[in-house]
Amino acid sequence: MVSVKTKISSLVTESVLAAISVLALGASGFPITTPQSFTPDSFILSAAKPFFAFLVCFSVLHFIAQKTGFKARIIYAGFGIVAFSLAVATVFDSIEMSKSIESGIVSLYVAVVLVLGAMMGFLYHVNAGYDTQGDDPESLARALENNQYQPDQGAPVINADRLSRYGISPQSSAPKNSSSSVSTDGSLVNTSTAEYFDGPIQVRTSIGAAFMAAIAATVLYSIGTVVFSLFDLATGASSSFLSDLQSSLGEAAKKVPQIPQDPAELATSLQRGSSILLSQFFYGLLTSPFYVLLIMIGHYIARARNKTDYFQYAVIGLILPPVIGLIAFIGFVIVGLGAAVPTALGMIMYRKYAGLEPKPVKEDIEVRERRDLVGANHARRQFGRVIAKN
Repeated sequence: MVSVKTKISSLVTESVLAAISVLALGASGFPITTPQSFTPDSFILSAAKPFFAFLVCFSVLHFIAQKTGFKARIIYAGFGIVAFSLAVATVFDSIEMSKSIESGIVSLYVAVVLVLGAMMGFLYHVNAGYDTQGDDPESLARALENNQYQPDQGAPVINADRLSRYGISPQSSAPKNSSSSVSTDGSLVNTSTAEYFDGPIQVRTSIGAAFMAAIAATVLYSIGTVVFSLFDLATGASSSFLSDLQSSLGEAAKKVPQIPQDPAELATSLQRGSSILLSQFFYGLLTSPFYVLLIMIGHYIARARNKTDYFQYAVIGLILPPVIGLIAFIGFVIVGLGAAVPTALGMIMYRKYAGLEPKPVKEDIEVRERRDLVGANHARRQFGRVIAKN
């Protein structure tokens, strides 16, 4: 039974991300208890509660899923919501929450927690992948070798060239006794511990994966812009986001970043910086429908051209926005150029998040006249039957 792999590094990374997100929510005015004095010690202690809450809760749910056989991404997204909600609850401030209820913004808090939690669970599933239990390359090689001849027909199921591509020497002897099996066209191999497929494949269509990719791409693009600007690697044009970051982090942000001498100043800078990064998450959330549309258009273009490679998806994402802007209206070309890099990042992430699936076979055909079941070049399609009238 295949299950999601236990990957310690991913568990720790998601837990750190959860802790940082909780502190960023508190810095943005969410009803969360924040330390009275912002020192490095208080900052770490404040992050410890949500960190361990998320780590323990998500790990327990993950191990339950392994035992029960649950492995769908939507289930792990639900695990992320439960674990992140618990992480937020560890530092929940009931007094501030009552004020939020009066302000009528509780639904916004709930929505943010749901989206952040679902993203964390989804990302763990993608980054951890499936376990390798039952995946035995030697069994696959033996199955291909043992089943290269069909006993009933005496003809090879898999020809010599294909066997050589797999690194297997063709054998002229009869098949050996084996519990493995190979489909008649040689595309599906069952080794009794796993199944392997070598037929036509395509990238899956997933709105959820496109949504996650759109948010992640816009946030990464914003962070990347800030990093390059801080190190004077940009053109020198100061964006509004960079100005906000500089005003929040102080003079240190206008030069190559350096640790402030005052520990309290460092903690305050970290808190303000995390608040600004959270604002970029909201930006990604608000602009995600636009990028989801671009990603899905690029995805269908790639599928129509039988493209599954990461680089090919990136190229399509880079070219698509300016082309759409040119077709729509000449003034939108500038907008398209600005959206090119985030769309390319989104296409790469979508390719990873969505995964692959076999191409679907042709749909079922309903037949009224069996004589219609002839090929396009069949003589019956050229000649009509003559019915003589008496």
